[in-house]
Amino acid sequence: MQIWVNLEEIRIQFMLQESIARFLLQRKKPSTSSKGYGGWKSVRTILIVGILDDNWNIKSWEALYALLNSKEKKVEVLLFDPKLEDNTAHHPTFKIFGKKALNLFGQPKGDWIRPYLSAEYNILFCLAEQPNLTIQYICSRIIADCRVGTFDDSYSLFDLVLFRPESMKPMNYGSEMLRYLQQINAA
Repeated sequence: MQIWVNLEEIRIQFMLQESIARFLLQRKKPSTSSKGYGGWKSVRTILIVGILDDNWNIKSWEALYALLNSKEKKVEVLLFDPKLEDNTAHHPTFKIFGKKALNLFGQPKGDWIRPYLSAEYNILFCLAEQPNLTIQYICSRIIADCRVGTFDDSYSLFDLVLFRPESMKPMNYGSEMLRYLQQINAA
């Protein structure tokens, strides 16, 4: 009986934390640039935000990074690893962070996030395939001309949503995103 009560308390605490985090997220409007998307030729900086998991392993992220980097754009990658026991992990190219780098509501804490929040990007790619409060919060705070996401939510965080069929490999999906963005020209 005591174990059941503790599990129920944990479940209620988790639901309360998630509700507060969603409330905080919805109160903040996404940070936007006044420029807007000026077409692929005007793109100089790209930020990719995602989750390190079974579908998107480190090799998939490295391949996507290499593809975008080959187009002579400045590319940065920010990855959330839910299995990471430390605040951040060392990677020569990416910034990888874990649960300890987040506060009680799943928002980033500490100085490691400041460079991303203060920079302006031409394109923000959010490649989390399922809504995730941490990723949504980070994407809402990044200043970007164009936001491309992989899921649609009621928060209207993205300018362009591209769904990935389950049968499509991550690298092929990255190529498709790139193809769409190269075809969209400034109005």
